[in-house]
Amino acid sequence: ARLVLDCLKRRFPIVVLRGSGGLADLLSYAYTELEQKLCLSGSWGTWDAEYVENFLKPELVSKINHYFSKISALSRNILRDRILECVHLAKQKDASLMTILNMHNCSECDLENLSEYLLRALFQTKSSASRTDSKKTSRVSDITITDDKLLKELYLTIDWNLPDVAKTEVLSRDMSYVIRLQKDLFASALIRPDREQFIDLFLSHGFSVHKFITPTRLKRLFKHIYNEEFFHTICWEGVLGHSSTRKLSKHFIDTDLNWLIESCTGLDNFVNSDHLYYNVMSMYIYDASSAERKSIAILTLWSIFGNRHKLAKTLWKHSDQPIHLALIASMVNERLSWYVGETSLKMELKQRAKEFSDMATGVLDYCYKEIACKAFDVLSEESPDWNFKTAVDIAANARNKQLLAHPCCQKWLTNTFQGEIRIREMNWGFLTVPTCFKILLCAFFIFPMYIWVRFKSKLLKLESDKGDEGDEDEKDGGDNFQGNDESAFSRNTFDPINNNSTSGVDIYPKCNKKKPQNNLNLGKSTDYATFFRDRELVIRQQPPLLKMIILMWTAPITKFYTFQFFYIVYLLLFSYAVLLPSCGDPILDYTICVWTFLTLIESIRRTWILYRKYTSIPMVFKCLEILAIV
Repeated sequence: ARLVLDCLKRRFPIVVLRGSGGLADLLSYAYTELEQKLCLSGSWGTWDAEYVENFLKPELVSKINHYFSKISALSRNILRDRILECVHLAKQKDASLMTILNMHNCSECDLENLSEYLLRALFQTKSSASRTDSKKTSRVSDITITDDKLLKELYLTIDWNLPDVAKTEVLSRDMSYVIRLQKDLFASALIRPDREQFIDLFLSHGFSVHKFITPTRLKRLFKHIYNEEFFHTICWEGVLGHSSTRKLSKHFIDTDLNWLIESCTGLDNFVNSDHLYYNVMSMYIYDASSAERKSIAILTLWSIFGNRHKLAKTLWKHSDQPIHLALIASMVNERLSWYVGETSLKMELKQRAKEFSDMATGVLDYCYKEIACKAFDVLSEESPDWNFKTAVDIAANARNKQLLAHPCCQKWLTNTFQGEIRIREMNWGFLTVPTCFKILLCAFFIFPMYIWVRFKSKLLKLESDKGDEGDEDEKDGGDNFQGNDESAFSRNTFDPINNNSTSGVDIYPKCNKKKPQNNLNLGKSTDYATFFRDRELVIRQQPPLLKMIILMWTAPITKFYTFQFFYIVYLLLFSYAVLLPSCGDPILDYTICVWTFLTLIESIRRTWILYRKYTSIPMVFKCLEILAIV
């Protein structure tokens, strides 16, 4: 009791475990009685003297006799008075110096969280002092003192690994402090194990990672994991092929780190030291969001190379392009597993790769179900932070069949293959024309495009928007597109779901479905108008002729079928040339030779593009094909 009283006089926090017996139960009893019996008149300590003398003191004496049966009357009274004095000093100037924890209540007191209770008790005693001191100082000095105090308290919560206490007891006083958070504090949370919740807390409240990452700090982070077995064995010796005694060089960021990232992702020159310096000084190469996105990606890769899977997932949550980053993380884990000999670790890395792949597919699936047109935008987005590769490019490079098989991705690939054209189906009986013949006839003879091809271009959209809404409804029979219905193109309307964003034409603002007015009697007329319009021989609304030719020949589907057609012609000519007797026809031989040479150039060009864009595609058979053509 003397020790407790002395601590309270010196403003030290006291944590009392009610139910542990002895002095703790006596203190908690007196404290709760004075707090719950509504015997307060004014501030804490101004008690009802009659209540204390006639009720509380006799009860305390009875409990003291129960706990200490052989105590003398003098010692008992001294202990009783000390207990009351301790309770009197439990609250000073609106600061609670005594915390009562009921051990019989599991929701109130869990001894596994005892460190949290101790730290909360400490902060409850400190807060009033800072409020009192701040009244006596100027605004500038108050901010300085507050920031320094918050910094020390945050360091303490990181030491004790109590992110909830940091949020509710420290940052709750000034949430904006995270924006001006000390870089060393963030580095401490980043390096120390099991501090992912602190990273999540800081990033959620506005900490800028691109202001933190400099080449010096990034190299220091890699020095921290250099001696760890995972990085040293798999990344340093396995991927980079360095000896075990070689140290990080002066130009590690621009050389070894970029080579490590390129080996695992195919992204060349991913980290630029000069750009990191520019970002810290707000001299952005592109913009602040791009700098933040790149910085989070770099830290995510660092955590993967350091075998910090939980930290990588925490950082991934704060990326504004989660599909791209998740695909990159999945690819890195998959390719690191190639250099692992231990079966358990190899399976763990493959499982991590599968988890990141599921996360990327989950985000795409959610986006596709909520806003389908936005999902197509995400797949089409080419960012300089990923070497101008789309999410589909990254998934193809990683051989991520899960994302490529998603309906949204499959539809995106189909739309990309079709380009800005859609082939019309004519339902006039049992006779149908194959798609390949329609493409070839339209490409070479032009005018069949008026029968079989509908175009999806900005020009056509702008022309259709010249009239007012009433005229538009009259032309279209009051029929508006719904969702991603393929018949939308046969109604001379634009389907935002099937738009090919690779053309650079943005038509997504029309994602919201129109609500036609006065539609009580439009149902039958709409059906009839659509029925007859779908069976018209010539499409009435088309772009200019030159625009139609350009769109037709730039469509990948046209290039595909024309290539197949000319290759068949080439094979027929080749077969005919070798069947001729003697030396054959010189003109035909020269034609075959030149054509073969052009085919060789095309094969070399295509192989080079694949090699530069997709590092996972094997080049052996393609090189053998080139040699065979030669």
